[in-house]
Formats: sequence, C-alpha cells, structure tokens
Amino acid sequence: MLDEYHQSIVAGIREHFGDSLKTVGSYWPAEQQEQLLDEAPAVWVEVERMNHIKDLGDGRDALQCNVIIYCVLAADTQELQPKLRNLSAEMMRFIKNETFGKCEAKTLAKQISAMPGRFKVGEKGFDSWVVSFTQTIFLDDSDRDKKDTIPQKIYASSDNKVEQVI
Repeated sequence: MLDEYHQSIVAGIREHFGDSLKTVGSYWPAEQQEQLLDEAPAVWVEVERMNHIKDLGDGRDALQCNVIIYCVLAADTQELQPKLRNLSAEMMRFIKNETFGKCEAKTLAKQISAMPGRFKVGEKGFDSWVVSFTQTIFLDDSDRDKKDTIPQKIYASSDNKVEQVI
C-alpha cells in the first residue's frame, strides 16, 4: 500500500507537469547530487515520516504521511529563483486537490508549504525548493498478508559497527 501511495504521487506529478520536467522520481540522496543534476529540471518525492492514527471506529489502520517534494533546477537557469518559486507554487496548487490514484486517502493534503531547500554553487550547481504536506491514508489488508513485509533480519549500528540483533 505504501509503495502504491508513493508511486501514485510520482505518477500524478508526471501527468500534471508533463514534459516541463525532465525527471520525476524518488528522493535524491546527497551522494548522487551531481549525477542527478543532469536530470534537472527535476522533482524528487520522499515520504519522510509516518504517524499511526488512532482507529476511527471502522477497523481500518490509518497513517498520517508527511511527504516532501524537492523541486530542483540547475544553477545556470535564467531567472532561477522566480522559476523555482513558480514551480513550487504550481506543485502546491496541484497537491491541494489530490488523493493520488488508487490509494484510499482519507483526507486531501493538509499543511501544504514550501521553502528554500538544498543548493550547490559552481559549474554543476543546482538550487531547490521543498514542498511539504501531510495526508492520511488507510492501509488495506493486503499488506498484512505478504510475508515480505515482516523483516527476517534486523541490523543496528553505532560507532561504525553493524551487528545483527534479530
């Protein structure tokens, strides 16, 4: 269910923005920034936090998901800051009425906001704005039935040591 939710956000953004974005994908890790810059203008989606919601009386499990969308442009883009703000504003406009595909969202997006994000100056530089929102989704029973959702091994690390704990 969570994979479907994430992928429906990505698909919805692709459909809404069409060819104006070169790349729409999952969150861009810091160590891949230079490689991914070649794919700008880009949008990267991350479900950054989930909070369990108390049973509302109908037996379904609900999660409040906090989602972050990174809007990225190359640093050499003409009128970079106005274009980043416009991209972020359009993203906010798109998000406000979306329940994202087949996923059973209880609410429309709430707490929609945008602010400056990461940047890098130089020849392969970029700048970004971050759009964030929260949305409540219901988990269906299909997630419970999959054996691969239960971890077989769990690892913990501290002080550069990794040990299997289960």
